[in-house]
Amino acid sequence: MLTGTQHRSAIEARGLRPIGELARNRPQGDRLRYMAGCRCPACRGANTAYERMRAKARKAGEANPFVPADAARAHIQALAAAGVGRRTLSIATDITEATLWAIKRGERANLRRATEKKILAMRADLLADGALVDAAPTWALIDALLKAGFTKKAIARGLGQQGSGLQLSRTRVTVRNAEKVRRLHDKLMATAERLVDATPSAALLQELLDEGYLPQRLQREIDGLPESMTLPKKIRAGLADQIAEAHRRLTQ
Repeated sequence: MLTGTQHRSAIEARGLRPIGELARNRPQGDRLRYMAGCRCPACRGANTAYERMRAKARKAGEANPFVPADAARAHIQALAAAGVGRRTLSIATDITEATLWAIKRGERANLRRATEKKILAMRADLLADGALVDAAPTWALIDALLKAGFTKKAIARGLGQQGSGLQLSRTRVTVRNAEKVRRLHDKLMATAERLVDATPSAALLQELLDEGYLPQRLQREIDGLPESMTLPKKIRAGLADQIAEAHRRLTQ
C-alpha cells in the first residue's frame, strides 16, 4: 500500500496538478482528501474502503493494470472533433479534466485499464446536455454545500428550481444538471457565507483575550462576534476571516 506522500509523488510525476489542488473542493470522506494528507475518520475510512476493494479485485483476478494511452487518446480526439468538450466528458466518466487533458496532449503515456474503458465507452451522440450520468458525484457536491450551512431551498434556488426541495434523482442526473451543480458549488464555497470549523478562530480569539483585549474592544473590531465571546462549533467564513484579520492587526 502506498503512503500519502508516495501517492502525491506518483501523481505529480505524471504531470498532474498537485494533489492538494485536486482535493481542495472535495468533501470529507473522499479518498483524494486522504491522499492530500487529511486523516479525519471519514477520509481514513474512504481510503480503507478503496484498498479493500482493490485487494478484493486482485484476489478475484480483476486487476486494474496500466495500459498504453493511445486508444483513449485517439477516442478523446475523435469526441472533441464531434463537439464533445473535456467538461462534458469529465462529467460523464467521472474522470478529472486534468487527466483527460493530459491524455489528449500525450502527456500521459499510460493509464489504468478501468479509465480506458470509461473513455472508450463514451459516444458523441450520448453526450448531449440531456444525457444521463451517475448522480453520486453531483450529490457529493450537494452534501458538501449542506455541510457548509447552505439549505436545500437555497441550493434549489441557485439551480433555478422552484420549491424548497431538490428536484434531482439520487441515481442519475443529466449532464446539464451535473454541470449546474458543479458551478453552484464552486460559487457558494467561495463565499463568506459558508460554514467552517470554528476551532482555529476560537484559538485566535482566546489569544487576544489573553493579551488583555477587552470583549467590548473586540466586538468593535469584529462584526457579529457573540457577547459571550464563545463561538459555536461552526461559524461563517466571513466571521472567521474577520477574526484572523483582527488577530493579525492587533498582534503585529
